Amino acid sequence: MVESGASYNVDPEGKFQDALNRASAVCDDLSPAFLAILASWERGNLALKTLSGPGKYIPLSKKYQKQKLKKWGFIYPALVASGALVDSISEPTSDNIHIRRIGKQVLEMGSGLPYAIYHQSGKPRKKIPFRPFLFIGTEQTAPQPESNMRLKSWITILDTFVRAKTKEHIGK
Repeated sequence: MVESGASYNVDPEGKFQDALNRASAVCDDLSPAFLAILASWERGNLALKTLSGPGKYIPLSKKYQKQKLKKWGFIYPALVASGALVDSISEPTSDNIHIRRIGKQVLEMGSGLPYAIYHQSGKPRKKIPFRPFLFIGTEQTAPQPESNMRLKSWITILDTFVRAKTKEHIGK
């Protein structure tokens, strides 16, 4: 995926791409499967609202913790201040910019908030801490990409959809 100058390899082993290729070869409209994948992604992103500590993140500096506590009344979850960022990737009806585009062969999902890229990027920074929020690929389970449950779930959704479509087609 390449968007706003960022690039993420969410499928280093190509398993999800293989599932997409198999599905595309059988079905010209994958939008029902993409809707299920999108719903799964949005539900999973809601967990960001409940982080009670740094998790896999580098803990916030004491200075930043004090600033956040003073301004927002809490320190963790690390990504939740106003809630706009998490809402932009978990709440389809949110007023925040929720990228949600589904076509017959296209699925785009993400946040369109202008500061989102800064949290996701590992580039040096002064104000916004490195706090990635798009967990799809190996960053979710490193160092064992084969255990990525999110991608496995999405492959299962695609394969189940293709099997149902194939049975439907054969039955006609």
